[in-house]
Amino acid sequence: MLLDVVDQYDDAKKALFHDLLEKVILSVAQHEDHKKILSFLCKVGIIDINEADKVVTFGVPNEFILTQVKKFFSKSLKEAINETYNPHFTIKFAMYPKFATNHNDLLIDIKKLLNIKADVK
Repeated sequence: MLLDVVDQYDDAKKALFHDLLEKVILSVAQHEDHKKILSFLCKVGIIDINEADKVVTFGVPNEFILTQVKKFFSKSLKEAINETYNPHFTIKFAMYPKFATNHNDLLIDIKKLLNIKADVK
């Protein structure tokens, strides 16, 4: 199963997914609200690229995030993959509960990437 394989990715594959995710987020940030991106995409990462099926799979930690990401970001994530990776690819989502924690090699620091200052309050 895909979720079991993710833990066995080598550093090169993790770096590829991490770098692609940064490019995707930067692309999405050109058209979407940064606070909304921070709220819903901070625990979303790329967990697979299937070259044969031309699909990039995004992992999401739970049903709530899955619903919100599909609602607000499906189109912009697909467009970002087409712009930054390959114009012939589509996207899909899979539950990946390990993204519920803040530390994971496949996640990125969106605050740092987008230079979002912490809210004062």
